[in-house]
Amino acid sequence: MTAKEMFEELGYAYFKSNNMILCEISEINYLIFSPNKEITVGDYVIDVATLKAINQQCRELGWI
Repeated sequence: MTAKEMFEELGYAYFKSNNMILCEISEINYLIFSPNKEITVGDYVIDVATLKAINQQCRELGWI
């Protein structure tokens, strides 16, 4: 399963552009994957399923 599929299964909207990936449920609950290998988290509560999706996205980006 791809990271996009994992995030969408968790209820996130998934947006990809040339310079970032945004996974968003609400204005305060979001994740931004930046090209400089940074992840911005809008809500500090991350469950295990979301963490698995984050790890999968990092693998697909070649970060891990």
